[in-house]
Amino acid sequence: YQGIRRELDTAGVEVFTYYINFDETFTDQEIDAVFEGCKVLGARGCVGSMGQAVAKRLAPFPGRHGMFVGLHNHDNLSDPDAFSSEQSMVTGLSMSPDFRMMLDVRHFTAADGDAVAFLERHHDRVAGLHVGDRRKHNGRSAPFGEDDAPIIELLRMIRDNRWPIVALLEFEHGTLRPEVEEVDLMFDYCKRAVA
Repeated sequence: YQGIRRELDTAGVEVFTYYINFDETFTDQEIDAVFEGCKVLGARGCVGSMGQAVAKRLAPFPGRHGMFVGLHNHDNLSDPDAFSSEQSMVTGLSMSPDFRMMLDVRHFTAADGDAVAFLERHHDRVAGLHVGDRRKHNGRSAPFGEDDAPIIELLRMIRDNRWPIVALLEFEHGTLRPEVEEVDLMFDYCKRAVA
């Protein structure tokens, strides 16, 4: 981890969160080791796609390490353990004061959630957004601005309210352009939204 941190520092890369999918097989010692690795990398917290049962088990860990756990939502409304609806996310946040939402805008839109209303109500518990575009009713992912995710409104809310919420761009849609060109277009879309 220390070698990776040196490489990141040399490249001018700052680590916000460390993404790891905790599950029921992790021992307490392994969970503590993940947080220790996060600290070495300079991350402020861990984020993962976990269910409510695993999140409940993680509740005491981030505070011990002076960090947070970011709960990542998905669009699976049929799984009672998943973070997918607003209510399930509120339940997750209530498990620990050290839990924050990493609101995946694509998934929440696909699950017919209202990301703007969620952010208005819970911005103080949101560490970041995973920004992407997707069609409602469990629809497909699409290039930014081509489907139903309220990307512009969310970015402007964060800007106008000066909320300390990080926006992370997610490239999970198909394209005929080279990946670097597509990511540049995504970044430009977001910059224009808050210009």
